[in-house]
Amino acid sequence: MREVQVYHSAWRMLCLITASILLVCGGIFIIHIHKSMLGWIAGWVSILFFGFCAIAMAYTILKERLTCQSFLTITDKYLIINSPETKAINLSDVESFSLKNICDSKFITVRYKSHVRRQEIERTNIFKHIMRSADTCIIKAQDSINVTGLDTKPEHLLELLNERLRSI
Repeated sequence: MREVQVYHSAWRMLCLITASILLVCGGIFIIHIHKSMLGWIAGWVSILFFGFCAIAMAYTILKERLTCQSFLTITDKYLIINSPETKAINLSDVESFSLKNICDSKFITVRYKSHVRRQEIERTNIFKHIMRSADTCIIKAQDSINVTGLDTKPEHLLELLNERLRSI
């Protein structure tokens, strides 16, 4: 089977960048209209927050497109996630994948085989153990991947991952 690469949706990211820039302009407008201290603070908070959001989203989309480094790479044996840090999930360690909706976001959940779960518990620190326990209680899985805003539909990704899982 061939390698599949999944990127963030360029259109969605450009819409979010545009909205952030408009909100930065709104912050500038608030500073110029309101001469009070509260208006000044609200304007600067808007400028800094949404300016940072626009820069972070632009960085993400440029990094993906210019370096050809996808957010998700699905091979015959691995699922590779490039989100701040690179994480490789060995498909032979996975028991199942499923799709969960939480509010307006969609997540692909990863449920590992029991021997892998034990290894993870033994080698993680207390903070990761607490986070993993929370994931297990909330989504009934040990790991999750946010698939909202990608250029491939979450249902298609789930189907592809389960197909690769069955072929192992």
